[in-house]
Amino acid sequence: MSKYTGRAAVSVTTSETTVLTVAINDTHEIPEVLWVHLSNAAAGGALTEFSVKYKIHADDTLQVVASADEDYVGNTQFPILACSGDPTALALSGTLMFVLSVRGAVQVQLTAKAAATTVLTVSHNLR
Repeated sequence: MSKYTGRAAVSVTTSETTVLTVAINDTHEIPEVLWVHLSNAAAGGALTEFSVKYKIHADDTLQVVASADEDYVGNTQFPILACSGDPTALALSGTLMFVLSVRGAVQVQLTAKAAATTVLTVSHNLR
């Protein structure tokens, strides 16, 4: 059963833009994974950067745990469990899905930059 789901269209610019923030400890049960689906608009720009940030304590700051293309494809490592493509270079009309382990995190944040302003649709499911 899903504990937290959502879908939003976010305008991503050439500056770092937060595309998703999920508070993991907002649920009564301890979730294990966060499923994310990204869909880039047909007009605008391709993504040029994409970062996954974790906070492991409420008083901590967000820490980048994945940001380079090799973090997502080929040799994925914790916390990336699976990824269908490289979000750091998501083309126009491109889509991809990835799964993150969220055990031990209190917050997960995804950020992106684009070559030109684009609309990124972000769907997510915390389980």
